[in-house]
Amino acid sequence: MRFLLSITIFVFFIATARSQQSEGLEKLVEKYCGEYLEQNQGLAVGIIDGQNQYQFYLGNISPNNGRLPKENDLFEMGSLTKVLTASIILQLELEGILTLSDPIVKYLPDSVKQNPNLNDLRIENLLNHSSGLGKLPNNLWFNTIDPKDKYGAYFEKQLMASLMKFKPRNVEQSKNKKKKSAYQYSHWAYGVLGYIAEKASGSTFEELCQNRIRSFLKEDEIIDEVIPGHLFNGIQAKAQHYQAMSSSLGMKMTLPQFMTFIQFNLEANEQDENLFKQSLWKCQQESLETDYARVSVGYGWHLVKRRKKDPLIISHSGKTEGFRSYTAFIRESDKGTASAVVLFSNSSSDLDELGFDLLELINR
Repeated sequence: MRFLLSITIFVFFIATARSQQSEGLEKLVEKYCGEYLEQNQGLAVGIIDGQNQYQFYLGNISPNNGRLPKENDLFEMGSLTKVLTASIILQLELEGILTLSDPIVKYLPDSVKQNPNLNDLRIENLLNHSSGLGKLPNNLWFNTIDPKDKYGAYFEKQLMASLMKFKPRNVEQSKNKKKKSAYQYSHWAYGVLGYIAEKASGSTFEELCQNRIRSFLKEDEIIDEVIPGHLFNGIQAKAQHYQAMSSSLGMKMTLPQFMTFIQFNLEANEQDENLFKQSLWKCQQESLETDYARVSVGYGWHLVKRRKKDPLIISHSGKTEGFRSYTAFIRESDKGTASAVVLFSNSSSDLDELGFDLLELINR
């Protein structure tokens, strides 16, 4: 009886300690996020600190709706889509469906293959932003019908037409004597990766996302709810359609779904029998140095060391017309534990500085 009583007291003590820890962290998160929320709408905050996970929902989903964001709210992720697309490509490689050394012309229509400037490009060049493709497709603005939904009329036909006119930017790079790396961040490249993934697998990009990403994440019976995005002035943003650029910018997720994705990233290792986790590990490995001090890239991720002795921070951010996102994680901190931060907002203001401050907070 005394033994059972001791266990009960011990469990109660742990539960109480965790509750107090959560309450203390919540107050700190509210303090750190206060300034952001003064000028913006809703904010979903996810934190992983060792074995503990926390989720906080702050602000209002719109000026005219005072409810807090909640677990099943879908946020546009913008460029965070790229880390998911990279995982899909790596899974296809692990299954022998493609290789990163494949020339991209292997998957392109004959009419596009005629452009000799594409011959030297490999799938890996698209993944690590060394392809020379610019940030945006070279014909985007010629095919924009509505400037407030710039990708709304940008389909596969337009994407292939952009590659037919592609010219490498090596000449421009050579004019900049300080530029040594081939790194050039590219939404365009990840649009092409989505096309290649479809042609190589015989599945649509939506099917690939469902079968190779979402099937591993938490899917509750509650129907996910799309919330409106907001511009800097608080006006509701127009709904966006990404068409052929969906694999670069177009995915939406709830905070719990993406938190599960980050947890898998923290657990991933090279020897894992689960190909999904193995793909996540490969995406985190350095592929290319950039011209930014102590910043390199993996596949989809940016790898950052603020100081030489600091642990490696793996991060990415995203934005769309009305949404912002940010995530960063440390696989092993100075404390010997893993940590991560995820921020989703349905406003246009930058989250990077806030996200890094929160990551620094939990690693003190």
